[in-house]
Amino acid sequence: MSKTAVVALSGGVDSSVTTLLLKQKGYEVIGLTGKMVNTPCADAICQNAKKVADKLGIKHEVLDVSKSFQKKVIEYFENSYRNGKTPNPCITCNENIKWGEIFDYAVETLGADIFATGHYADIRYVDGFYKLYPAKDSHKDQLYFLYRLGQRELSKTVFPLSKYSKDEVREIAQKYDLPPKSS
Repeated sequence: MSKTAVVALSGGVDSSVTTLLLKQKGYEVIGLTGKMVNTPCADAICQNAKKVADKLGIKHEVLDVSKSFQKKVIEYFENSYRNGKTPNPCITCNENIKWGEIFDYAVETLGADIFATGHYADIRYVDGFYKLYPAKDSHKDQLYFLYRLGQRELSKTVFPLSKYSKDEVREIAQKYDLPPKSS
C-alpha cells in the first residue's frame, strides 16, 4: 500500500515538478490548492493547478482559506505597515495558512503521510530534531520564509526540489510537458 503525499499545488512550475517527483517515487499524490482570495486571478490559479493534476492523473482539491488569509496575512500586513513596522506576509502566510489550515487539512482530512511544497529548502533529522537546511540552488533558497515551522510541521513535510536548481526544475517540466513549463 502506497503512502499518501499531499502537495500544495499552485499550478506553477515548482509545485508541478514537486507533484511529478513524488508520483514517480510511488506516492499516492493529491494536489491541494489553497484559495487565498476570491478574485478571477485566484480562480485562474485553481484552474492551472487542476490542469496539472489532470495531466498527472491525480486527485485535486481546492481549500478556500480566503477568510483566514484576509485576517491573518492581509490585515496583519496593513496594521503592521500603518504602525511603522516592516511586515513580512510570506512568513506569516507560511506559518498560519500553508502550515496552518492547509497542512492541517492535508494531514487530518486527506490523510497525508507527508505534505510537500515546491519550496527550495531541505529538512534533515539531526540529533533528534528536524532542522531546516539550505537547498542546492542558493539563488532560490527559501529558509528565511520557513523559520517559524515547528517539529510537528517539519516531521511531515518534504521539499523534493531541495536537490535541484531552478534550471533543472524547468528542464523536468519541459521534458514531461507540464503546464506551465517555465516561471
